[in-house]
Amino acid sequence: MNINGKIANLWTQNLDKRVPMFYPTSIPCDIVFVGLNPSFSPKGFKKYLQNSPFKAILNNIKKYFKYTPKGLRKKIPQILKIEKLAVSKYRYFKSFDTIQNELNAKFCSPQKKPLKTKHIDLLLVRETNQKHIERMVKHNPAYRIFIEAQIELVTEYIISHKPKLVVICNAYACRLFQEKFSKMLKSMPSIGAEEFTWSKHKTIVLYSGMLSGQRALDTGSFDRLVWHIKYILKTHLMLQPCPGVKSIIKKI
Repeated sequence: MNINGKIANLWTQNLDKRVPMFYPTSIPCDIVFVGLNPSFSPKGFKKYLQNSPFKAILNNIKKYFKYTPKGLRKKIPQILKIEKLAVSKYRYFKSFDTIQNELNAKFCSPQKKPLKTKHIDLLLVRETNQKHIERMVKHNPAYRIFIEAQIELVTEYIISHKPKLVVICNAYACRLFQEKFSKMLKSMPSIGAEEFTWSKHKTIVLYSGMLSGQRALDTGSFDRLVWHIKYILKTHLMLQPCPGVKSIIKKI
């Protein structure tokens, strides 16, 4: 799907001051981890872009990410490259790597290949302060509609990956998702999750808190989340353990 063209069109409403998050072409994957939204830290970008092909923008990070309709679409390929570089260095994503490594130490895909995972943010606004988003959604009706449009657009993008399992890793993102799609969710008490139907695609949705940062899950809760994912993969999705491998998380 051409998500980035749709994102650029959505941003013409001028309800956000920064350029949005853009995404690469979707490819099939087994598990999608969903966060709330991309943060925005000029200091962080300066750190990650040092000694990179993008160091020319280091002194104008705020200006570079300031939203202006003119020329935005031409910047998308470069923004995608910057995001890819930042993700490779940002500590936030290490927890997802840990889970992927743990799952691949236990399970194979139906094609006997390592499981593929991906991280996607539910919202496209670049904002570090989650409370700001919550206040705007609560008190600004136009902004709430703007946010709901992002959720629908990003969810369509998520489903285009044809995931077997979606794990939403932020309490507020869980709430927004459940409110938006309440009629498309079916409780599955036997596995402690929900089934989500979008068009003809069905996937399992599991809810969790954040995996890193000040509000991150403690070690025990993180281990239980990994166990829960494994339980769903084994008992509901019927993935088979790979022979001759050992878990890298000893408690699981």
